[in-house]
Amino acid sequence: MKKNLLILLLSIFIVSCSSDDDSNGRAAVDFTTIHQGALTGNGEEGINKQNLVIKTQSDWETLTTQMNTVNNVSDNLTDVDIDFSKYSVIAAFDEVKPNNGYGLELNVTSNSQKLFIETSETLTDEEYVGFVHIQPYHIIKIENSELPIVFE
Repeated sequence: MKKNLLILLLSIFIVSCSSDDDSNGRAAVDFTTIHQGALTGNGEEGINKQNLVIKTQSDWETLTTQMNTVNNVSDNLTDVDIDFSKYSVIAAFDEVKPNNGYGLELNVTSNSQKLFIETSETLTDEEYVGFVHIQPYHIIKIENSELPIVFE
């Protein structure tokens, strides 16, 4: 009986231990949303569906200039003066959508080996006037890390 109980307890212990690669072994990472919204230029900004890691002021200025091609989007950004010695910017852009109601959400977690950026499409209550095509995006600021970044 004691042997069976010991085997049962050891089995429970082994199963309950999680690897760092397991989503349960990840810790939430703090980030600041710079802006979350949608480009409304019918795709004329020329930004493809992509995930970007921006580590320099020059790359940040290039992105905001491109986002401003049709509409002045950078007026909506809450934090444009980034100290790139301390922070990186993560920008995720979805594909151009034919109608309203789409958004993009980011979630950041890490384990001892990697920083994970999860992107997910959401439905929103945003309504844009007219028959404009939109391109959802989410831009965040995170503290610099030596860990490699993996987009999911």
